[in-house]
Amino acid sequence: MTMALSKVRYRLLFAENGFHRNSIRQVENMLIHVKVATVLLKKANPPLPKSEFSLNLDGPCDVASLVEKLGIPKNLVGSITVNKRRKSPDHVLSEGDTIAIIPAISGG
Repeated sequence: MTMALSKVRYRLLFAENGFHRNSIRQVENMLIHVKVATVLLKKANPPLPKSEFSLNLDGPCDVASLVEKLGIPKNLVGSITVNKRRKSPDHVLSEGDTIAIIPAISGG
């Protein structure tokens, strides 16, 4: 079965991602669902218009990279859940994942 080149991306994945330096992997667009706590919307650069949205990623992405792509300062993020389970920043996202970005809590 052949896929149209416009729908498939070829990327070199290096050893730090767990693949041999010269390996080539086919990566399709990946749809994820994102929920951002309201308090973080205006803190993002640029500000995010909605607290819940779907996002197409071009390929593999970990939690830390997603936060960076959204422009949310990482020092304001308290925890991140993927499919209602807390995950580390290096967790690699999969097609259809639901990510919730929760702010750090402070009191006074």
